[in-house]
Amino acid sequence: MKRYDAIESCIANHDIEGLRNAIGSLCYVSMDFSSGDFLEAISYVESKGIKLKEDSLVGELVSKGKTTFTEDDFGDAVFELKENFCQERIDDVMMIGKAVYGGRPNSTQDSASPNAESRHDNNKLPFNVVAAIIAVAAVIILLVKIVSAMRK
Repeated sequence: MKRYDAIESCIANHDIEGLRNAIGSLCYVSMDFSSGDFLEAISYVESKGIKLKEDSLVGELVSKGKTTFTEDDFGDAVFELKENFCQERIDDVMMIGKAVYGGRPNSTQDSASPNAESRHDNNKLPFNVVAAIIAVAAVIILLVKIVSAMRK
């Protein structure tokens, strides 16, 4: 697994909420999940003895009742995952990501297009951008915790 400072920091501080946010942000690294970074990060955190996943689904899945998906569905699914980090939401995010960005038949993109393959490559954010997103998320979480502690 690639080393992500935000994940390591959250592990060191036993910050489950921060871990869920940081790992949820990894969905944007490879939105079709072909890199394996997302699942590797989950496995890595769990290998440290940290209970990352919630036991049950809260609410409905973004995919419920749908057969085709959009980029907005993907964003909504990632948001919901960060709020309710359970196996059902992990599966939902991955299914929607693969459908929208992986060129599957129910994708909103035209996989028969000659430019379809190059569009998929453009959906992968550079590592430094992802690292910056995770770092900003970690700083925001830290600031929220500091402000909360100061109010007590």
